Amino acid sequence: MFELAKCIHNSHTMSKKKNIRKMFFKNIKKRLNPSKTGNNKNRIDEMDPLLKKDDPPNPNYMGINEAPQIGQMLQNGQLSEAYPLICALDRSHRKTHFEVMQKQWTRLITEVFSGYTADPKKLHSALQVIQMGKSYDSCLEDHLEGEELMPHKWWAECTKLIEKLVMTGVPQLSSDRQGSGVNGYLQTVQEYMLQELLRLTPLLQGTWVLQLYAHYLHKSIFEQLNKALERAMLISDCFILLFWTMRTYKSEHLLGHQKLYQYKDLDLDMVLFTSWFTKAQDKLLQCIKLEVSETLEKILKNEYSAEATPDEEKFIQFQLDIKLFLNGLIKEAQKISQEMKKCVQVACARELLLFAEKYQPLHNKYMNTYIRASSREIYLMKAINNLINLRLYLGTLIDDPEDSNFRRVESSLKRTEEQAVNILLSEEVFKSQTRFKKYFKGKGRPLNEMAEEIVGRLGRLQMQNHDAYKVVVTSAYERICSEYLMGLLATITNYRCLLKLWNNNEQRMKHDAECLLRSFSSLDAGLRNNNQMLVQVAELLQLKEVSNIMLAATAMMQKFPQLSEKILKDILALKQLSKSQIASILEVVKENNHHLVKNNEGIRLPVCLARLLSCFCCCFRKKKKTVGPALDSQLNPHV
Repeated sequence: MFELAKCIHNSHTMSKKKNIRKMFFKNIKKRLNPSKTGNNKNRIDEMDPLLKKDDPPNPNYMGINEAPQIGQMLQNGQLSEAYPLICALDRSHRKTHFEVMQKQWTRLITEVFSGYTADPKKLHSALQVIQMGKSYDSCLEDHLEGEELMPHKWWAECTKLIEKLVMTGVPQLSSDRQGSGVNGYLQTVQEYMLQELLRLTPLLQGTWVLQLYAHYLHKSIFEQLNKALERAMLISDCFILLFWTMRTYKSEHLLGHQKLYQYKDLDLDMVLFTSWFTKAQDKLLQCIKLEVSETLEKILKNEYSAEATPDEEKFIQFQLDIKLFLNGLIKEAQKISQEMKKCVQVACARELLLFAEKYQPLHNKYMNTYIRASSREIYLMKAINNLINLRLYLGTLIDDPEDSNFRRVESSLKRTEEQAVNILLSEEVFKSQTRFKKYFKGKGRPLNEMAEEIVGRLGRLQMQNHDAYKVVVTSAYERICSEYLMGLLATITNYRCLLKLWNNNEQRMKHDAECLLRSFSSLDAGLRNNNQMLVQVAELLQLKEVSNIMLAATAMMQKFPQLSEKILKDILALKQLSKSQIASILEVVKENNHHLVKNNEGIRLPVCLARLLSCFCCCFRKKKKTVGPALDSQLNPHV
């Protein structure tokens, strides 16, 4: 009985298993051929043991009967049309088709960015399906292997692929550490960019890839330009890089080409540009510091090694070499931008200031060792001319004339220039200095003869069409005027004796002042406009009314601010004015001239005026009347 019951139970169990298996295969057939199912509601309600219970039913669910149609679409490059059909397949079939689709668009994009031709329709379809994949529901695939092949990953994969293709396609800068190939490399890059842009822009127009391509192309170009800045470069190479980046890169020759109008609306990363430009500018200034310093040293070496001759070209070679070199750099910088010009000009001025401090053409050892006596005159003229032009050229480079470094170097150059003039005027041909002591006693030579003698000697100097000659003539004129005024002021105690000799001291002084000015103006006509101090002193002495004397004294001190209160007081003493009248005149002059220079203040003055003041001091202190470096240094402790 027990055995019978056991057999019945086993038979029932086997029957139950057969029914379950039959139901399983029946459901599979319904899923594979849904058109033959009778009731959709019953089909949806029946749970497929192959599906998870939490999977929502898909009313658009398609079977594998659609696979041939999808395969044909993939083969024809209709990726965007095949994409929704693949999404309607079951997961296992979707994975296979997505893998094929990814290979399709990868091949298309690789061919396009590798220089091959492509069907625009297929390319646009591939780009469209990549964009469609961004909205793919990735949570449905998190349990499958090969998730990286799913559509929601395509955008990132495509971006990486395009970046790699663009980066590797751009011409690479050679590993050569010298900068000689910069110009050739930029020409190669320009040709490549223009060719690729003209080829790809029409193909990518209207797609999201155009902006992406422009971004990575822009990025890869500046990566190469950054590599260029790491190389050893000349100033010329820096200018080529900056000019190409600032003027050519966005010009009609490249991104601004008339057929690339689409690029006008693209958003390029300007941070890359500004960051590179800052580095390039620093590199340029570094090159300027090194190359300008070396070049100026070579110019100075050539100047010292060349023999001083009256040759016109060699006479101006020093200043000409400096100006041509530095002006050339500034001109190249101006081609880039006005700001770059200003930056380079400041850098050049800084190096020239350092150079000017080292320029000592009158070094005693050099003068005594290398300069022959026969060529000392022309050498001194050349040195004066170089100093004048170097000082004036520095003034054109400096933005702030009150800059402390500039003022210090300018004063140093001016002192050296005055030293050279003093040496030249103390040479053998000028040792016969005019002496007015006998002249004011009526025993000396006529003034016009003394003036003409000096003018004749100055007229025999060479290089008269240069600035140095004008400076020498002016200095000689001021020297004679200072000696004349020195002798005149020395007659304060016996002014009445001079009056008996001349009859009209004021008129005679005016005549002498005009005589000196007329003689020296034959060498330099500019003296009539700039150096009439002696004439104005003569005119002041002719005035009678105290009020007029006040006005004339005030105007004279304003025009010649180097004159001291002591000098003016002694000039007024020649008028035989009372102490109270002199005091009142000086008070008015002080109120209108706050810049009066006193001898005991130790303020630096030009050598010619220092010489004049030293003569006055010698007269008033009854010392020997000499003009030389000792008294100059006494009155100018800073010189």
